[in-house]
Amino acid sequence: MVNMKIAIFTNKDQDIINFRIGLINELIKRGHQVFACTTKTSDDFVSKIEKTGAKFIDLKLKRGLKLFSSFLYILKVYQVSRKNKFNLCHNFSFKPVFLATIGQRLSGIKKIICTITGLGIVFSVNNKSLKIYILKKLALIGYKISGLLAEKIIFQNREDKKLLIQKRIIPEKKSEIIVGSGVDSNYFSIDKIDNNNLEKIREELNIKEGEKIALMVSRILKEKGIYQFVEVAKNLREKSKNWKFILIGEIDKSNPMFISEKEIEGWQNNSYIIYLGGKDRDSVRDILGLADIFIFPSYYREGAPKVVLEAMSMGLPIVGFENIGTSELVENGVNGFLVEEKNVKELSLATEKVLSDDFLAKKLGEEGRKKIINLFSDEIVVNKTIGVYNLN
Repeated sequence: MVNMKIAIFTNKDQDIINFRIGLINELIKRGHQVFACTTKTSDDFVSKIEKTGAKFIDLKLKRGLKLFSSFLYILKVYQVSRKNKFNLCHNFSFKPVFLATIGQRLSGIKKIICTITGLGIVFSVNNKSLKIYILKKLALIGYKISGLLAEKIIFQNREDKKLLIQKRIIPEKKSEIIVGSGVDSNYFSIDKIDNNNLEKIREELNIKEGEKIALMVSRILKEKGIYQFVEVAKNLREKSKNWKFILIGEIDKSNPMFISEKEIEGWQNNSYIIYLGGKDRDSVRDILGLADIFIFPSYYREGAPKVVLEAMSMGLPIVGFENIGTSELVENGVNGFLVEEKNVKELSLATEKVLSDDFLAKKLGEEGRKKIINLFSDEIVVNKTIGVYNLN
């Protein structure tokens, strides 16, 4: 295998840390020179990326699809790609998939791989507004261009692939499926948790002996099912005060679907939930180790949600909606329960069923862990991804 210059393009540095480190580590291990082409948000994130041996390139990508900033981004990608003479570029998420692909092709790069990590909000909502219609049309145009210019398009679930092939946006011969971004099953393992640390967290959260924890980790957006999670908490807290509901996630005020601090504060004041704000990766792992069940009632059009993979790896049973992406990971009655989208009554019943039956919860969690080891571990997903590169 010839050593190559391989560039990974994402929206921001945190995406590299959360989703692409395993891929970068393996590429470097195989002797390739790797470039992380993204947007700097934190010196700490950049430092972690550079410790892998990858070169960090800050592209200063801005949110939104404004014409001038999009043109500038394409120009930056063109300049960076031409200067470094990448042998292969792999683009993740919509804007890199759409815009970076154009810049790369203009610079003369032919080997371009794109991963569609879920079709997102505009394909999730039933809103028929002119704005949603225009955004959806723009997205389809972007994917069409990517389908023409890229060598391969990787989907994270079958439904996204089916939709874009049926609409003749992506050619079937260029399409691949690799479910999820992989998860470090050694790191996300209940065996790696420090029990003393768990006891410390229990004390901080005032979790008493015999109390159980239902956990949700997500961006605090309406379409992620935050309201439904709170309704379940409200319903079940009336049945048992021994069940605590913890919510973790950042409030993204730049997203029109964000939920305000004031509303969250009201839920806390009523003792429905405990909100812990955004947490780093290590803290999330510890709280996953403390939890008894993971609830993910998203109706956002997910790719294959990484946080669900991490919860499964930690041996947690999963309860959520029958949603695209989540359904790729959770097998009903095997490693969790999925119910009809937005059906809070059924979601409450499924959650209660798992919290009330320790044997069932343990069985579901063990099956989830097995699925990670056999299907979704970093090693498996990374090797499949590099296989698509066809570097020989």
